[in-house]
Amino acid sequence: MKTLKVDLRVGDTVSFDSGRVAMTLLEKSGQRARMEIRSEPDVVIDLPYRGSPAQQARNGISQPQKMLV
Repeated sequence: MKTLKVDLRVGDTVSFDSGRVAMTLLEKSGQRARMEIRSEPDVVIDLPYRGSPAQQARNGISQPQKMLV
């Protein structure tokens, strides 16, 4: 798995896979950031989940949720 770390400013966009996926930083406030992720229809986006594995198990989350866009 490849890793990319990049510093972004509001309005900056990073694209992946020759533009098939693009992520734009819309807002930043403290520890939170609002991002827009655009992708080709066949790309599966894994939704973020929060909490420890134990907390996820208590909440009935066994694996990250997926969203088709």
